Amino acid sequence: MKHLNMAQEATRTEHGRATAEWIAERSRRAVEHYATEGFQRESARGRVVPYPDPAAPDFVKQVSEVADSSRMTDLESVARELPASFGSRMLRVTQRRVGVVGGREITDLVEGTADIRRLGVDSNSEHVKELDVLLVALPVVGREPPLTADELDVLARRIIPAAREFGIPTVGMTLSDPWRVDATRKIAGTVDWLLTTDPEGPNRYDKHMTTSGRVMVVDSHFNPLRFSPVGRERHRAGGALFSGRLPSTAQPERLRAWRSILSGLRRHDTKLTLASSAVMNGVPEKSRGLFPSEYLNFLTYQPDDELRSRVLRLFDLHVLAHLQPGAGHAHPLETLEALASGGVCMSTYSVAMNNDYPHVLLPDGSDDAELEVALLGHDRPHLRRLQMEGVRRAFARQTADRLMSEILRQTGLEDTPRKTVVLWRANEDDSDSELFASQVVTPDVDLRRVGMHEPAPGDAVIDIRVGRQTTGHYYLAQDLINAFRMASVSTVCMSVDAPESRVFEIVSDHECKEVDVVASWIGADEAQFDGTFVMDPSAIQPGGCSYAPAGLGRPKLLSVIVPVYNNGPYLVRKCLESLRRSTAFPDMEIILVDDGSTSPETRAIVREMAGLWDNVRTYLFPPGGSGSASRPRNKGLEMASTPWVTYLDPDNEGVGDGYAALLRICQETGVDFAIGDMLRYAKTRTLTRNVATLRSAIRTNEHGVGEVPHDALTRIDFQPMSIQALVADTQWLKSLHLEQPVGALGQDSLFFQQMLHGARTVALVDKPIHTYYGEVAGSMVNTVTPTFFRKYIPLEEARSRWLREHDLFDEYVRRRMRRYVTVWFLPKFNKAVSLDDREEAFELLRSLCGTYGLELRFAADGVTVTLD
Repeated sequence: MKHLNMAQEATRTEHGRATAEWIAERSRRAVEHYATEGFQRESARGRVVPYPDPAAPDFVKQVSEVADSSRMTDLESVARELPASFGSRMLRVTQRRVGVVGGREITDLVEGTADIRRLGVDSNSEHVKELDVLLVALPVVGREPPLTADELDVLARRIIPAAREFGIPTVGMTLSDPWRVDATRKIAGTVDWLLTTDPEGPNRYDKHMTTSGRVMVVDSHFNPLRFSPVGRERHRAGGALFSGRLPSTAQPERLRAWRSILSGLRRHDTKLTLASSAVMNGVPEKSRGLFPSEYLNFLTYQPDDELRSRVLRLFDLHVLAHLQPGAGHAHPLETLEALASGGVCMSTYSVAMNNDYPHVLLPDGSDDAELEVALLGHDRPHLRRLQMEGVRRAFARQTADRLMSEILRQTGLEDTPRKTVVLWRANEDDSDSELFASQVVTPDVDLRRVGMHEPAPGDAVIDIRVGRQTTGHYYLAQDLINAFRMASVSTVCMSVDAPESRVFEIVSDHECKEVDVVASWIGADEAQFDGTFVMDPSAIQPGGCSYAPAGLGRPKLLSVIVPVYNNGPYLVRKCLESLRRSTAFPDMEIILVDDGSTSPETRAIVREMAGLWDNVRTYLFPPGGSGSASRPRNKGLEMASTPWVTYLDPDNEGVGDGYAALLRICQETGVDFAIGDMLRYAKTRTLTRNVATLRSAIRTNEHGVGEVPHDALTRIDFQPMSIQALVADTQWLKSLHLEQPVGALGQDSLFFQQMLHGARTVALVDKPIHTYYGEVAGSMVNTVTPTFFRKYIPLEEARSRWLREHDLFDEYVRRRMRRYVTVWFLPKFNKAVSLDDREEAFELLRSLCGTYGLELRFAADGVTVTLD
């Protein structure tokens, strides 16, 4: 409670207001302690100070003396001046009558997509009889009260059976699993279909369904009538907003991460608005979570339900605190709604958050958060591009019309997926052909290039015309299509000259110029609003380094080799975003080597980066791919032209200013390479202590520099280390003539072993250098089929040859390989390979182990494998 008491003292001594700087100065040591691993130990023992106890008798009184309830009152007053909505030209997908009973949030979600009939649990059979489909909505956790046992009983015993009696399909839906498993199970046992955002939904609920195979996992969605960026440029609140669910004592990692983000923002003097009515009202509910007392003077209540979506638009930056890192289901409603409203999101980590939203910022600690918010503050165009990326993704994929279409398809009321036919009018001089060829749109869009005066086919709904001088990005067409999802107008215009005050607004006096892009609605139905909707012009503006750090044009010192394959969004918002935060960015030559991506979006991104950033070089292999990062890494090293070199994968991030620290010590000492530690995010956050391991074999001086003994590899038991956590002398590395085996997985482990064996001197730096995301969806390392084992064979064949050449083979087998097979390959085989693939996978694994003279056998169960 001491921080709360100090905040109250500050209130008395500083004219009725406690400042974060004053509190932070008085409590610096305690705050730093509780932002470290020590905090986790304390929380595990139940001593989670300095979080005030919500069950304390004077909790509400003490909080009310420090918190700022007027903050949200002022924000709501401003939010009322924003439009609730500009309608949507593409939201309605059917005229069918869809009844919705249950949760308010889901009822609001599907509003406008069909003829929605809101039913109460007291509705009679006559109300049900008029429907084409009945949607049973379970309330959203943290936003509305759960259904009572009596209400669930009425649904299960009266309303749903009434629909079945009339032959009306019933669909249960939940957006909050796995928290309300019991309620969902009860509904699952009565409905025809169950839609859930929980990836484990089929495993949890299929056995409860009357018909197997009818549990469907869907993405989260939002309704553009409630959440959109329209009118957001009229007012800016400044600072950052948090309005989600608070972490609890059972989530120490989430508490640590959230608190460290707040600390980084305050270091940059970012004004915070932390909205939590649960803390303000003092109800001691376990689900309410904890609130750090040094930030209580930024606390206010959550906005009114009717104004919440408009309050979101007032902020450029949103802070989120999602589930524990290992959660495969991120409950990302707050994220999606903030992105749709035009906000940049900074969040604590979860597996699903990293997989689903690569453009959401996931800082590791306060340093990362401070560096990122500084970058956003210095580079307004970069901030706007990041905002638009969130808007683009949300409106391109997750608007409520897609959800309603999915419901109609599952119930057999709609046969085929909808296609939006969009025409692109060709310029008479063909000057638009290259721009059109670069366009990437979602699968539900049929984009056709037609002649300037060619009649429009009857199924077309949008007509796009670009000027003769127009240049643009690959997402130009998608942004124009999205505009009709957020505004019911006849015309959309994108203009490079449009002032910010007019963007996301409907204007009656806008005159389009030759370089503008105009999209017209040519489909049926009338527009709700007259005038032209002015869309954000990011798609026709340059997108490079608007903010040029000092020295950007000087000779480069560090080549960063980035192997790319079908992961363009991660490349831009993970890898490159983290490099831009570094003070070494002006000294970097960034080499993007595309391994033959088959994703048009990825290849478009790689090409654009070379034209937009003057320190980016690219190389694109023909489409097809080699099967691993080896080929592009080999090519990147060949291309490297600077004194020093490192590697960073597209879906990983540099941590803080780690690369700058490594580069500096390399320049000062002339070592062969400098290395730091690696952060690994998977189900938990762990620190791979490369430096501690190497210190067991290498004696270093006060600067962390030491000579590498000839037996360093055996001393560290051949422990591989991330080549993304080091900076090496380029000419020295090239002189080793190393080639990473093409098509192999884990190839960088051999590469590091060869580097260490060939090094004379190294520098050890006690800090994390990069973040490795260990459970990226679609990653080969996380997809265990026979191909997984097949890709390790060329690696181990190459490694065994190299080990024999250097008389290290026997030591490697004894010190590492047996354990490596036991802790890596066998769990992958025994736990993740399907029964159908076991025979093929076993033969491959046996061949792999045979390279080292190791024998495998099936256990007595005939299914699992052990090492003899």
